[in-house]
Amino acid sequence: MKKICLAILAMAVLLPALNVHAQSALSGKITETEGDSPVYMAAIYIPDLQRGCLSDSTGHYSLTKIPNGTYKVQYSYLGYQTEIRSIVFDGSTREMNVEMQPSVVETHEIVVTAGYASHQDENPIKVDQLSSRELQRAGGSNLAASLTKTPGISSVSTGSGIGKPVIRGLSGNRVVVFSQGIRIENQQWGDEHGLGISDDGVEKVEIIKGPASLLYGPDAMGGVINIMDEKPAEIHTVKGDFSTKLSSATMGHQTGVGLKGSGDVFRFNVRGSYANHADYRMGDGVKVTDSRFNERGVKASVGMHKGIMASDLHYTLVNTHLGLPEEIGDQSNSRTPMLPYQTVTTHILSSVNTLYLEKTRIKCNVGYLANDRREFEDGTTPGLHMNLHTLTWDGRLYMNPKQDKYELIVGLQGMSQTNHNSGEEWLIPDAATNDVGVLGLGKWNFDHANIQAGLRFDNRNIRTMHMSDGDPPGGLVNNNYRSANGSIGISWHPGEVWVLRTNLATGFRAPNLAELTSDGVHEGTNRYEVGNRNLMSEQNLQWDASVHLHGKHVTFDLAGFYNHINHYIYIQPTAMWDTANAVYIFQYVQSNANLFGGEFMVDIHPHPFDWLHIENALQLVSGERSDKEALPLIPAPEIRSSLVCNLKALGKLKEPYVSFEVVNTLEQSHVNRLLETTSPGYSLFNVSLGASFKAGKQTLDVDIGVDNLTDKTYIPHLSRLKSEGIFNPGRNFRVAVKIPFAIKRA
Repeated sequence: MKKICLAILAMAVLLPALNVHAQSALSGKITETEGDSPVYMAAIYIPDLQRGCLSDSTGHYSLTKIPNGTYKVQYSYLGYQTEIRSIVFDGSTREMNVEMQPSVVETHEIVVTAGYASHQDENPIKVDQLSSRELQRAGGSNLAASLTKTPGISSVSTGSGIGKPVIRGLSGNRVVVFSQGIRIENQQWGDEHGLGISDDGVEKVEIIKGPASLLYGPDAMGGVINIMDEKPAEIHTVKGDFSTKLSSATMGHQTGVGLKGSGDVFRFNVRGSYANHADYRMGDGVKVTDSRFNERGVKASVGMHKGIMASDLHYTLVNTHLGLPEEIGDQSNSRTPMLPYQTVTTHILSSVNTLYLEKTRIKCNVGYLANDRREFEDGTTPGLHMNLHTLTWDGRLYMNPKQDKYELIVGLQGMSQTNHNSGEEWLIPDAATNDVGVLGLGKWNFDHANIQAGLRFDNRNIRTMHMSDGDPPGGLVNNNYRSANGSIGISWHPGEVWVLRTNLATGFRAPNLAELTSDGVHEGTNRYEVGNRNLMSEQNLQWDASVHLHGKHVTFDLAGFYNHINHYIYIQPTAMWDTANAVYIFQYVQSNANLFGGEFMVDIHPHPFDWLHIENALQLVSGERSDKEALPLIPAPEIRSSLVCNLKALGKLKEPYVSFEVVNTLEQSHVNRLLETTSPGYSLFNVSLGASFKAGKQTLDVDIGVDNLTDKTYIPHLSRLKSEGIFNPGRNFRVAVKIPFAIKRA
């Protein structure tokens, strides 16, 4: 393992020295379909290369120093349909003139999370997207909350500061989160351990709902959330932005500033952010004591693209201080967390490298992540203090022998991880986790269909270490978990506006340290948790099917799934009582389980009122064990209905919009009787408006909204504060402002 890691690290360092000039160029003109007028400031971008430019006032553009090969090129401009072209570069200058037509619906960009940079319709696996603009309009107090705008995505929340994504009823170690090209490891087994990543500087988020173990390894049996940083600046430009978000419910703000630039060879990006929130106010006017939190973040990256080599080095620091609300008490505007609280500091360092050959591409990503978690219960010394250090590596060979007719990926991935305790007590022991996986994925592209299939094999070893104050009950653990997985899927295009998909995939998850070795009270759960070293790996098989229509005046998606999980791991109470801590003892056990459900979304924009959007979305998931007992933490059925008016420019106001939304959450009565109670339904009303406008020569993007307009008191089924009778935030006025600026233009 060490030799492999050293070899990949050497590759990451030495490959940038390569300088082979097999290059092409791309030029052309961007015009409107109606009137043949040039499109000024249209964005031309090649995702595989992370290189782009803007069209000039005459609509012309030029992009040079493109390595030979076949690439998807994306042409986009706000208010117009995104155009995607597959272009073969052979050392010459290719000319590509593109006509862009106005679009009344937002058209998403090329997606990369399914393995290949491709148009959404070409993927047998549906990939949902949320752009940075959509994230800003969502107005969530954390990134996980903003993601719930996507049907099928929910969040386990602890107040307004902690959110954990749930994909079709699965969360924690059953969902893999990627950022900066590597998987994020941050003790995600805890329900009160949040996502830990800010949305500042995020270009978009791509989400796969369903097993994605083939490309993303163990634990991706529920899905993948790929948080993608903003694109590099266009060639020969230096630009930046300042943004701030204000929230009345928490009397809080999130502020960020960034600067980035690109030359012919080198590029850079640097950002800083700060968020500060007081205790949030419920619908009855009472504040939730110790729901306050603050967060500091720094992002930086440097990169180069020369000849056939591209290399980027990324660094992120996130430091959060999070109160853990337990009851309604002190009513204040203090920003300093009270006891109990947690501090989490995460360092993420990654090196992303690509070697471009004419029909082959070699990618090598190496990442290091340090996660320091401290939980304070009754003093200045942390009760729990866990240091998690993770080294990941991911090498892939992309082959395109027949210019998009057939594509193949083979890869080797691995992880080496250590957990170390230094607090007054421990919940999980010191341990080392190592895994390695090998994969192969092929894609066949036909005129009206795309087929994708692949296989993967993984081996994971979990080994606990001697503790100075005693080993876990039952002694040390040294377990190996192995699994072979596969997937096969097809997308079929019976007409220009129709896409039909079906996919069958398996996934795999080894028990985590908490499930195997827990032995103590976990702050924030009010229970004594005991692990089970005899647990077996979870193995699932999921079938997905979906229908998509993208018509001129209506868009809809209908998706359904069935997910069978062998050896599903869960925690349940025992009859034993821990006298010292005055809590019940819970133990991890397992059983087979089934989840099924789906999502439906429709957007109607009737002619001639193309500016009017009538949108409805439904999500439904049900989960139960083989004994018909409900699985815990299954989201309640939800219906979102909205009326959106995307108006024409009004004077200095560009792209103005007004949105009215009703969120109907139905009763959740199918619950685990030992862990949960039923949750009543409720309705929330939200309104928002916004526009871009110029103040002098400066452009501003402004969004204003009111969430929970009627000041409703309600508790979501997935709120961890439900057992304490603590409501979610009441009426919340929010304002988001983003000010882009340019220092150097092309």
